[in-house]
Amino acid sequence: MAPDTARLEFGVTNRAETAAGAVQQNAALMQAVLAAVRKAVGADTQIATGNYSLRAEYAPQPRDGSPPRVIGYVASNVVHLETRELKRLGELIDIAAEAGANHVQRIAFTLC
Repeated sequence: MAPDTARLEFGVTNRAETAAGAVQQNAALMQAVLAAVRKAVGADTQIATGNYSLRAEYAPQPRDGSPPRVIGYVASNVVHLETRELKRLGELIDIAAEAGANHVQRIAFTLC
């Protein structure tokens, strides 16, 4: 039997000088992505948060033994989209990317 459901994982990763800035920018970008995707998908589509992270980025370790210096923060938000509209997966990826998503992590097909 052919699969009838697809699960797509995509998200937004961004960098900023402060943790708060990274979080705020990520939230705004992800809201735009979700609004565009929700507008395009049908009622059979489920969207849920899959993973969220915030981490510090450090400058290369100084040779003089001083502690590493934080140079910024990276926020990443990944959502799971589950749909039965298999023929539209490419279109949905395009819509998410055009709205600001900058990575697709996984596409899986299942039979429900």
